[in-house]
Amino acid sequence: MDWLFKEDDFTPKEDKDTFTDKTVKALLSVASNIRRQDFIERHGFLYSINPALKLLSVFVLIIFISLSKNIFFLLSLDLLLIFCTLLLKNSSGKVLYFSFAAFAFSFLMIFPSIFIYKSFNSLIIPVKVFGDIVIVNIFSITTKWKDITNSLKLIYVPDIFIFILDIAIIYIYILGDLALNMLYALKIRTVGKLDKKYSSLSNIIGNVFIQSKLMSDEMYSAMELRGFTGEYKREINLKLNIYDFIFILVIIFLISAYFFF
Repeated sequence: MDWLFKEDDFTPKEDKDTFTDKTVKALLSVASNIRRQDFIERHGFLYSINPALKLLSVFVLIIFISLSKNIFFLLSLDLLLIFCTLLLKNSSGKVLYFSFAAFAFSFLMIFPSIFIYKSFNSLIIPVKVFGDIVIVNIFSITTKWKDITNSLKLIYVPDIFIFILDIAIIYIYILGDLALNMLYALKIRTVGKLDKKYSSLSNIIGNVFIQSKLMSDEMYSAMELRGFTGEYKREINLKLNIYDFIFILVIIFLISAYFFF
């Protein structure tokens, strides 16, 4: 029993764990973005607008932004969108960061054309990209996933597409949580340096794929048992409040400004 009292001289190799930590952070980011949709508080102007109305306005604004060739209209719209972004409680910085990043990237892509064709007309593209990114981000932040899928029925999107989108969002969260637990288990059981990191990641991906196959079979059997016919029934809330009417007036003003400019 003397070996119990002997000191262990084993010194594990140091490992930065950046691979595992980055993977965990990426999965946590995806899971938190999906989970956050269930806790959206309906306080404030943008949060109180009818989801179906917001979805229609997103398509309308993106179409008019794409068709517009007037830089003054686009800049005015972008300023209005920045003001709307500032109304968001805790997500304004994130929205503006990604929007300006997309603006900078698109500007770098078209920057050589300024010298080649000696024209500044191409500068309108980054302005359009900025507006589109802000609109989509505001919509995704202020609207729950279930409200988005419900609103798709309003524009006659096929039921099978809505069903696939709804199920995909749910299973991305479920399978992401499964992969995250496997990564935590791998990190806890790892002593020292993990040599075959990418091999461990491929094993996790393989296990997640097998689990997704089993879950899809179970879901198919459950759908077959319940007599699923492919019709995706979701209730659409078309009740409008004072915020909705104000929002409609703003959209009408923007459409009028498009034709005015």
